[in-house]
Amino acid sequence: MQAGPRFDPPLPVLLAVVALFATALWLRLAGTAWDGWANLHPDERHMVFVTQDMQRAVEAALAEGRGWWEIWFGPDSPLDPRAEGRLYVYGDLPVLVVTFIGRAIGLTDWGSTLWLGRMLTATVEASGVLAVFILALRLTTRPVAALAAAALAGLAPTSLQLANFYTVDAWLAALCLWTLLPLAVLARGTGGMGQAAAAGLLAGLAGACKVTTVALGLPALVVVALAWRVRGSAWAAGVMLTGFVIALLTYRIANPSAFSGPGFWGLWPSADMLADFAEVRAYIADPNPPPNWFWQAGYPTWALARDLLLFGTGPVLGLAALAGLLRRPAGPLALVVLAALVAHLALNATGEVRALRYLAPALPLAAILAAPVLTRPALAALAVALSLWWGWGTIRLHDGQHPRLLATEWMRQLPENTAIGFETAWDDGLPVWQTFPARDWSQMPGPFTFVPLGLTDFEEPARAGLIATALDQAEYISISSGRVIEVMPRLPERFPTVTRYYAALLDGRLCFERVLYLDRGYPLPGLPFDDSFAQEPWRVYDHPIVQIWRKLPCFDRATVERILSGQD
Repeated sequence: MQAGPRFDPPLPVLLAVVALFATALWLRLAGTAWDGWANLHPDERHMVFVTQDMQRAVEAALAEGRGWWEIWFGPDSPLDPRAEGRLYVYGDLPVLVVTFIGRAIGLTDWGSTLWLGRMLTATVEASGVLAVFILALRLTTRPVAALAAAALAGLAPTSLQLANFYTVDAWLAALCLWTLLPLAVLARGTGGMGQAAAAGLLAGLAGACKVTTVALGLPALVVVALAWRVRGSAWAAGVMLTGFVIALLTYRIANPSAFSGPGFWGLWPSADMLADFAEVRAYIADPNPPPNWFWQAGYPTWALARDLLLFGTGPVLGLAALAGLLRRPAGPLALVVLAALVAHLALNATGEVRALRYLAPALPLAAILAAPVLTRPALAALAVALSLWWGWGTIRLHDGQHPRLLATEWMRQLPENTAIGFETAWDDGLPVWQTFPARDWSQMPGPFTFVPLGLTDFEEPARAGLIATALDQAEYISISSGRVIEVMPRLPERFPTVTRYYAALLDGRLCFERVLYLDRGYPLPGLPFDDSFAQEPWRVYDHPIVQIWRKLPCFDRATVERILSGQD
């Protein structure tokens, strides 16, 4: 049997870890009002809708006299996030936690639910810093390296970004990471069934966040193989069986809507859940929905690698992790971490949609693998300082100065009933409204007359005339993000009219002048960095490029129609 290093860091190191966690938590909580509580993340809005549905359903069930066992496992459970007919493909755990904590402390209105969801997400995400420290210390036995690795994980741009969104990705990443702690103990052939139960418990909780937790299956198999070699087949089989049973029981409790029931032992998968998964798969494969166009326009693997290095891990952590891999880390823990990294990348970086947020579970793993190259104090300090400088770009993006908020303030100077053309009803438009807290700022500018341009409607022979007519009615054009202007012209054969529209708008032929342009880029301290090349999901929620254009006297509807139809 292998005797692993004892986890017993000295008091100064423990104090440093506490300070590091407190700093990571503060950085995340400081950014929870990133959009001025305008609820500008569509997935987050969906989570709030589901949470409020569940809160109302639980109150109604209790008023009917239903017991908690029936509420949790009975038919027509109020804990089903799909009960109101909503599409839902995530796990129940984050919604359950926010629902019941909100109910316990009396925060159940829309704005309070949003606030609570973000606060809890930030806290859960920050906890990963502690897990990285523990695993990195076990890998290197060097406190300096472990502290530096934890700091780099806490400053990863995508981790900082996701910590301020009430979505499931941060919960998934943290719980997958914590699952590796008992797995690392078992991989050395030490510990016992208590560690197997802990791994199963944490894996079950992670699975109750998102189905991509299946990536933990590979490191779990590696652990079983290593345990088999060290302790024999009987012990390894006991570990595997214990972990699997506890994971299933935990998943059953923490994700009740995944099962058809009735009762606790009704373990057949829910037909509604399977139908939602099938619907989402069909949606992703469908070329017509606008969210799919960015990926259909082409996003090569090298672009994903570039964005992952710059805005996923950050350059310092990414390069340090590569250096750590080149050192060929050995030992059971390194094998477990490598297996987890490979599984998460294979599952989330090879599909049709390769958003950075899907790779969140891989970011702390990169920090653990980077630890062996951070053993020198001077190098570790330099790495942390550079990561802080780079990560501060994300922190500055979440300072409440959202481009859509600034554009809303700018629009207060426009007279009431100003006719404003907007690109599409699919994307969030301007102006925006704060949902919480209720302040004078929440008074919307206007009211305005809104003119839909319908740019994301199906291409048809009359499209040029319809757009020209809408422009004739509009006094201003609002562009609230790059989701249309940056994507549709990349598919010119599919959207020729819209491609010509944007080309003519930008070169002045439509006779509109740009009067507002808000592009925060990636605001590094002292060095603004243009990240307009990065993938859309990284930019569109917290720092979209916002534009407003004003019509000039030279506008002529007939001329515009000829331009849009390709005749001029």
